[in-house]
Order: sequence, then C-alpha cells, then structure tokens
Amino acid sequence: DRKSRDESDHFSMARETATPTPSHETPSTRTRTSTRTSTSKRKSHLSETLKPKLLVPPSSAPSTSEEEEEQEEDKEDSTFNESDTNDSSVSSSSSSDSSSFFSPTERRSSKRTASMHQAAVLDRDSSPEEKRIDDVRVTRKQKLSSSPQKSTPTIKRRRVGTERTRRPMSEPRPTAVSRARASRPPGVAGTRSKKLLTPLIPRRMCADRKSRDESDHFSMARERLHVSAVPSSLPCRESEFAEVYSFVEGKILSGSGGCMYIAGVPGTGKTATIHEVSTCLLEAKERGELPAFKFIEINGLKLTDPKRAYVSILQQLTGEVATPKEAEDRLNRHFGRPQGSTVLFADELDMLCTRKQKILYHLFEWPTREYSRLIVLAVANTLDLPERAMMNRVSSRLGLVRLPFQPYTFQQLEGIVTSRLERLHVFDPDAIKLAARKVAAVSGDARKALEICSRACGLAQKEPGLEKVGIPHINAIIEEMFCSPKLLTIRGASLHQKMFLKAVVLEFRRTGIEEATFRDVCDQLLDLYDAEGIPPPNVAMVSQVCQELYSWRLLLVKKTNLDLFRKIRLNCSIDDVLLALV
Repeated sequence: DRKSRDESDHFSMARETATPTPSHETPSTRTRTSTRTSTSKRKSHLSETLKPKLLVPPSSAPSTSEEEEEQEEDKEDSTFNESDTNDSSVSSSSSSDSSSFFSPTERRSSKRTASMHQAAVLDRDSSPEEKRIDDVRVTRKQKLSSSPQKSTPTIKRRRVGTERTRRPMSEPRPTAVSRARASRPPGVAGTRSKKLLTPLIPRRMCADRKSRDESDHFSMARERLHVSAVPSSLPCRESEFAEVYSFVEGKILSGSGGCMYIAGVPGTGKTATIHEVSTCLLEAKERGELPAFKFIEINGLKLTDPKRAYVSILQQLTGEVATPKEAEDRLNRHFGRPQGSTVLFADELDMLCTRKQKILYHLFEWPTREYSRLIVLAVANTLDLPERAMMNRVSSRLGLVRLPFQPYTFQQLEGIVTSRLERLHVFDPDAIKLAARKVAAVSGDARKALEICSRACGLAQKEPGLEKVGIPHINAIIEEMFCSPKLLTIRGASLHQKMFLKAVVLEFRRTGIEEATFRDVCDQLLDLYDAEGIPPPNVAMVSQVCQELYSWRLLLVKKTNLDLFRKIRLNCSIDDVLLALV
C-alpha cells in the first residue's frame, strides 16, 4: 500500500500544478508554494503531536487506560483526515500536467511529505512504547540538525517493558551471574556456583577421639602410638615420679622453697614425668589435700632471648606485661615479700646460660629467700652441667638434690608400646621386641620406638586382609628411617674415620653442647685407641681424617688461624651416627 500512497501523492501534485495561477505568479512558483504550505502544515501538526510526549520523561509519564488511548487515536485520525482534505482542496485549485512541471526540488519535497505521512500512519498503529522510542529518535535528529557543533549525550535504547530505576548505594553492583540468575525462570535448575571456604588445617589425630570407627583397629593403634597422644598412665618411670612428687609435696606442706636438678638424654620421659606430677598436685589441691599454689612453666627452646624468661614468669605469675629489665626488678621485689607457694618448671635449662649467668643465678637464688616459697624443677640434658658450665656462686645455690633419668632399656620400651596398645591385638609380640631392641641399642629414645611402630601400622593398613603387624613391616620402616645416604657412607668408612666420629659423639655428650674443638676431640680419640688396644696415629693423620669427613659433608668445620682450636660440628644427628656404628 506504500506504492499506492506514492502514486496518489503524485496525482495530487499533478492536480496542483494544473490549477490556473494568477498573472503575477508562474506555475512553477505556485506549485512550490502549495507544496511548502502542505509540508509546513504536516510538520507543524507532527511537532504539536510529539511535543507533549517529549516534555514528559518515560518514568514519570502517567499510565492511561485503554479507553483514553483509543480516544487519542481517534483524534489523531480525524486530524490527519482534515489535513488530507485541505491538501486535496489546495491541490484541486492547481493546474495542468504533472510530469512536465516537476523539478528535482519538488520531487524531494514530495517524497519528504509522503514519508512524513507514512510515519504518522505507522505512529498511529504502533504501541505506546514504540511511539516513545521513535519520539526519542526524532528528538535526537532535531537536536543534531539544529546545533551540529554542540556534543549531545548518547541516548541508549532501553529494552521494551522495563523501567529504569536507580540502584541504592547499599545494594551491590549486579554482575553477569546475578543477572543470569534473575532472568532464569522459576523451576529451572542452573549451574550452582562454588562457595569459597576458608582452608582448614587438618586436625591432628588424638588418642581420645571417639569419632573413629572402632572396627578400624589399625587407625586406633596409630592414634594411640602418636607422640602427641597423652596416655592414661606413665609406665616405667614410677620411681622417678614418686621422688619428684614427694619432693614438691613436702615443700608445699612445709611452706619452704628449694631446687631439684633433673638430667637425662632426650626421650627419657623427663618432661612427661613433670607434667604428670603437676596434674596430680593440682588434683590434690582441688580435693583440699594441699594448700593453694601456682604452677609456672618456661622452656628455653621457646624463648627468643634468655632474658625473655623474666617476662614469661611475671606474666604467668601476676598477669602483667613488662620489658625484661622491669620484669626482673618486679620479680626481685615479689619474691622478697611473703607469698604463697609457687612451683616453677624450667625445661631446657642449658638454653638459658649466658656469659654472666645472671638468669640462672636468679632462678636458684630466689628459692633461698625467707618468704619466697619458690620450688624450682630444673631440667637439662647433661648431668654435669652445674659443675662444667655454671659458676661457683650459681652451682652452690642449686643444692645437692639431683635426679638422673637413665635411657630406656628394651624391656621398658616394650612395656611402653604394649601399654599404649591395651586391648588392641594388632601387633605381633616379636615385632614389638624387634623395634624396642633396635632403638635401645642406639639411644633408648621412647619417641623413636613409638614412631617406628606407628609407621609400621600405616604400612600394614595398606595391605588388604592383614590382621597384625609383623617383623617385615618393622624392618621396612627401620631401613627407611635409618638407611639414608649419610648412614651408608658412615658404614662404609674406614676404621680411623669411624673412631673419629665416635670421639666427636663422646665429646658432645660430655659437654652437652653439639660443638667441640679439634683439640678436645683428639683427647677423646686417644682414650678410645687406648681402650681398643690400637696404636694411635699422629696429629697430622688425625687432621687428614677430619678433612676427609669434611669433604664428605659429614662434619662442619670452622677454620681458624690455629688448627687445634677449630670448631667441629656434626652434619647429621647423633642417633644416625650411633645407629651406623652399632
């Protein structure tokens, strides 16, 4: 029907040109005048129709009912019909043939008039939202044509059926995922996004954890054999426990102070015994069998500086935090006044040694005061530490109460492992004996025996249908733990090299410090050669042996100007050396 309109327009234009013109006007002038008149009328009518719609923003336009919209459409139709009648009346008064008087300007004006008429018809048939979008386009074109130099903001086309609303500041900015979820119809399952969780550290297995399935005997055995698991009782240290408990109980009941020095190689149960004594003493205090007292614990390995021992003691005693110097002054005043009983457990005492030994002097001097009532339990790895490393004024205040902890024998190690596996028949008795004898021959460290048995449980658990841990599992773990490349190198060393390593270990055990001079090691080496009945080598040969072990990275040697005073340290553990030399 667009062609029919164009053809009708051309015929109307032809009628306009055929109308007789006055004497002072030419036909072409009259045709252009009539065309401009009709075009201006249509433009004025369209501007009046579009003007109220552009002034009202889309969000604030009032909603009309269907009847009002139909009335507005009827008015527009009547308006356009009147304008068409006027145009036809004007064109009927024009004269003569159409095609002979058409110029390029007139053709362009006629096309513009036809397109505007068609736009008005389409505007009448379109929906309110489409009219609004077209109005925005017309407005934009008018602004661009009226002021081409000014930059106008770009008007984005909104989706039909949506209204623009301002987002509150409290709400988050919508993302692609949130838009997809909002546009998803109800009942349609979408991809579930992964929820970010804080990573958790795996919990260490404890002996009293009841969430495990009791049918898994190997898992329960591994939990009980773990080094951090606290047993219900402490076997094979009954005499040492009784001696420490009676000493502390007597001092608390008498209201006096004192010191006890406890020494032993690592892994002999010193710390575990003291903790068991403290637990029993606190239970007795709760039952009313003992007067009130405080229990304080410090560890030399956990302190960044030996002077931090004052700060730790003051914080546990009074809850105050101060600098090391202020803490020292406050503790001196505190133990000079009448106070209640206090039990101080000082573990790794050799790590608190300084050049002037001021800290050790205060620890052993405070219990000798009249009103202090301080009981000190000092624990170290060497028995002769007071005579060897302490000054006379310090060792004299320590007293003569000393308790040595001997290394565990294989019977004691077997009893410790068996007590942990109470009512769990997952080990062959010969396998436990093998692990106990192997560890007792090296160091007597109970922690090594527990570790071997625990790892053997894990190895046997991987084999389906196996009920007990046997000797092959223990041998496999021992080879895995004690058959490192350094151990194999030590086993393949010469006689003089093995003797030198033994002398280094003996010197470390004598001093309690894992560092010695070349001169002291030579003294120990001469004693070993005399005990074995082997003729000793000269100093040059011993120096050559030390250099060979250093080239193999079994020793760390700090060179000095004098070779006799150079420092020597082991580049492996003492237990590895002893195991390789057994």
